[in-house]
Amino acid sequence: MDINIIYLFLLMVSGGAIASYICCAVERDRFLTFDRSRCNFCNKELSFKELLPIISYLTLKGKCKCCKKNIPHKYLYFEIFLTLLLPLHYFFSIQLNSYAKSIEVLSIVLLAYLFYLDWEKMVIDMRVLLLLILLTLLKYFILGLSYTEFFLNYSTALLLGFIFLFIISFLYKQVKNVEGMGSGDPYLAGVLGFIFGINLILPVIVFGSILGICYHFFSMRKKAFNLQKKVPFGSFLILSAIIINISDILLLPNFTFTF
Repeated sequence: MDINIIYLFLLMVSGGAIASYICCAVERDRFLTFDRSRCNFCNKELSFKELLPIISYLTLKGKCKCCKKNIPHKYLYFEIFLTLLLPLHYFFSIQLNSYAKSIEVLSIVLLAYLFYLDWEKMVIDMRVLLLLILLTLLKYFILGLSYTEFFLNYSTALLLGFIFLFIISFLYKQVKNVEGMGSGDPYLAGVLGFIFGINLILPVIVFGSILGICYHFFSMRKKAFNLQKKVPFGSFLILSAIIINISDILLLPNFTFTF
């Protein structure tokens, strides 16, 4: 059997498990936790069958086996999202060697953690951003990126992403006298610029803003949102980055950029 097929299968299985772990870590306000997973309602330790991603949710019909409380649908959606994302990204990153691909998988996992953390808690973890920078530096070293390309493209994009959102946030606060976005969003934009490069950071920010606006108006129509409620803009930036990355690989087969 082709080793790539085996690896894709393992990524598929591990994606759901990682998503479940991320949900648990965010709910407990811990970046790294090695405690056994428990029900959020009755605090009962979950069995191995209850930990199986997606399958356990479907077999238990979205309810805790012990207390029969409804398990939020968002857990299932997030598990499906990461179960599909990891193997898809690996499959499309055909131009990279195995070391770079492995680093990218770790980067996606960290971005997924930031996505869910910002969605649930409106927080950007600076430790994770630092890890992403270190992983990206390691990938560039493995790929033999030239100093010129590194400084003129990716380092410049890091500054551009940060400064662009910082200025918007500053001007919004001066005009409206309220915070326009979270303090961690400019740093996230900078890290995404470091990953994507100078040509793609602005499209990522623009498309992320469009996604946030669509979410805003959709929530208002459902009467589940008010103008004072914050939007997890960091989550939409990350979603935008993932969509643009995969879209560029599909639409531009000769394009060499990947995460």
